[in-house]
Amino acid sequence: MAKSAASVALPAARVYAGSRMGWVHHKEVVFATVAFSLLLRGLPLLAQKAQVFGPEGALQSILSLSPAESAQALAIVRHCDPDAARILSLMLMPAARRSFDAGDLGKSAFLYGCAADAARESKDERLLAEAEYRLGTTCFHSRDYRRAENSLLEGARLSEKHKLDIGLINNLGALGDLYIRLAKYDAAEQVSKRALALITGSPNRSSIQHPYGARQSDRYRSSVLRARQLQRGIRLLREGIGRSRRIWIHRPSPVSTD
Repeated sequence: MAKSAASVALPAARVYAGSRMGWVHHKEVVFATVAFSLLLRGLPLLAQKAQVFGPEGALQSILSLSPAESAQALAIVRHCDPDAARILSLMLMPAARRSFDAGDLGKSAFLYGCAADAARESKDERLLAEAEYRLGTTCFHSRDYRRAENSLLEGARLSEKHKLDIGLINNLGALGDLYIRLAKYDAAEQVSKRALALITGSPNRSSIQHPYGARQSDRYRSSVLRARQLQRGIRLLREGIGRSRRIWIHRPSPVSTD
């Protein structure tokens, strides 16, 4: 009787084990099918992402963003390799200029900021110096004075580091404009004197070259004129302030009628 019970239990155990293994196998098959399906669905998205972060795709993606979406723009820039980031920076600056000319200063500052981020990502400090200068002047016009000063000081630092005379002169001239606007006349006088000293002391002042090879004679003459105007403007402002103080000091007191 024990033998017959064992003969019955053994096939039952085999059937149970077989059904259990079949269920596990079925579960693995289902899991693999779902995973493969998700992978297929994700392939177009991965392809699209790879396409977006080339220079052209990155540019179009950034142009579609608003100035409030700077975090998304920075994420796009950081997905570019150094070569792509350099190209992107060079493409963004003309786009920013078009926004500036159209009167959209907020968009222009946003795009110049992205251009600076891309130049920083590319490790090209000469390009970054130009982007910081353009960002600084745009922020000056949009009255974001703190950001303007930070960008212009950084542009001046990088220009001096890489011996970019015209870039340094332009950043110093823009800082002079900014400091006059902020009534920081001592600082304005200091940077304008430094700009004039660079202009008169440059051995190649008749044909200063842009970092990327274009002649900058017109830009140089403009820088000379600006630095001299700054000097004259500061002098006139100081004279005007001095006269106002003297008039106030020597102003007669009202005569009492009591």
